[in-house]
Amino acid sequence: MSILFEEQLLSHNKEIEMSMKILLQLEEYTEQENIMQIGRLLLSQSQLIKEQQAALSDVETLCKDLQEQIDSLCIHKQQLIIENHKYSSQIYELQNNYNSIQKELDSEKYHSQHLSQLESHINTLQLEQDSLNNHNAWLIQENKRLNENNQQLLKIIDDHEALIQRMSNDQKQLDCLKQEVQNQIHANKIIAQSHDILVEQLKQKIVEYELKLDFLQQQQQSTLQSRMSFSLVEDLVNQEDLYQKVNETIQSEFQSIIQNTDNTETNNTEQVDEFTYFKKEYCGLKDNRYIKEIIKKDRENMKKDYIFCFSDFIFRINIRGEKSKRIMFITESTFYFFEEHNQNIKITRQFPISKVQQLICCEFNPILCCLKIKGQNDDYLIETFKLKDFIEFLNETLNSQIQISYQQNFLIQFKNYTHPKNLNEIGNGLYDGSGKQAAFKVSQKQGFLQMQQKTLFGFQDWVEVFALMTDVGLLLFKQAGDMHPILFVPCADAIIIKNPLKCKPNCLKIKYRDCEYVFNVTSQALLEEWFQELNRQVVSQHKLQLSQSLRNL
Repeated sequence: MSILFEEQLLSHNKEIEMSMKILLQLEEYTEQENIMQIGRLLLSQSQLIKEQQAALSDVETLCKDLQEQIDSLCIHKQQLIIENHKYSSQIYELQNNYNSIQKELDSEKYHSQHLSQLESHINTLQLEQDSLNNHNAWLIQENKRLNENNQQLLKIIDDHEALIQRMSNDQKQLDCLKQEVQNQIHANKIIAQSHDILVEQLKQKIVEYELKLDFLQQQQQSTLQSRMSFSLVEDLVNQEDLYQKVNETIQSEFQSIIQNTDNTETNNTEQVDEFTYFKKEYCGLKDNRYIKEIIKKDRENMKKDYIFCFSDFIFRINIRGEKSKRIMFITESTFYFFEEHNQNIKITRQFPISKVQQLICCEFNPILCCLKIKGQNDDYLIETFKLKDFIEFLNETLNSQIQISYQQNFLIQFKNYTHPKNLNEIGNGLYDGSGKQAAFKVSQKQGFLQMQQKTLFGFQDWVEVFALMTDVGLLLFKQAGDMHPILFVPCADAIIIKNPLKCKPNCLKIKYRDCEYVFNVTSQALLEEWFQELNRQVVSQHKLQLSQSLRNL
């Protein structure tokens, strides 16, 4: 509007200028004649000017009003712009909502199509289910028939197992008879040696008595030549007395020799009884000089002729979960723990067995236990592979006065620590029961063995290995706790030979096809345990192979 008014003002100014030009022209052409006309023109022009001035004032007032309206319109424009921004954001949101609703509608359409497809698929599945039900009914009939066949096969397997059991019992009886025969042969050898000694002594006596008889015969002949009298009868009687004396001396010496043999047999039986006291001594320490002194001292303190002993290779565990190999040796009065260095033992800890307050066994680890001692702030967390025998020895020694419990998580007090620690805190959760220590759960027996192997120059050498007896064979590790075995010895079709080496006792040989493995243990008791366990695994593998072959048939 302001631009329009400016254009009108410019047009009025142009008209005024034109009128001024006309006046100047009038002045040039007419001076007096046309004064009236000029006056009229001036009057008309003045009226026009007045009108234009009035129009200009009106225009100015109108411009002011228009300017105010323009200002109000600008303000209103700003408000409209602000509201436009608001409405544009709302429109954008509405557009987004519309798009999402459109997508939902599209997805619903897709779902509706998918539902129709699913319905058709369900119908096909129902048809297949009907066919499967018919097939299942046929399979049930077949399963019944197979179950009957399996029952018959199981009866055959049971009969075969009973036969194998009888064979194993017969084998045990044969082993016992063989051992008795060997013992009898050994006793006969001892008796034969004693008889040989007796025969030699009798031969010497006979030679002496023959010399005496020769001398007497010479005297008799001299007496007969000198005189023939009744004194000859007396000499004959004396000679008969001499023969009786010889027989009596021979019989008395024979009785003394028999008595000596009986004494040697009783001494052997007493020696055998002495070995029963070391039945649970699994480390072979009974001949060690230091152990003999300990046993002698404990026997004197307890005033007993013999005392029972127990020993095993164990691992002592510290708060960081680190393991240290130890030897645990127990008598009827004292606990001893040793370190082994170059086949020499050094005592690290000892305490009376009466101070054992509690034994806590771990539920999820069959070799882990904790000893709590009265008056000591240092519990003994150990791993022992003879935990069952260890508990039996403690019960027999302490007359079941020790408290034995099985727990999943328990507190252990370590040295130089004020507060006890939970089992699951040791070694950053090494014993939290999550299956990390599940290696021993698959084994029926475990322990240390000495394995024979050839050196570079062909000589025989013995190396210590850690063995795990599993359902399928013997796993050998370089150290206890290793994850990867160094050797696997299968039990299927294997032959177990006891004491194959004459130069080394307590040995086992496992012969598998073309391979032979020789192992040595530290005691006769361990030899019998490993021998029985290996034979049991061989028999179980044989049963498994037989049952599989029957099922295949």
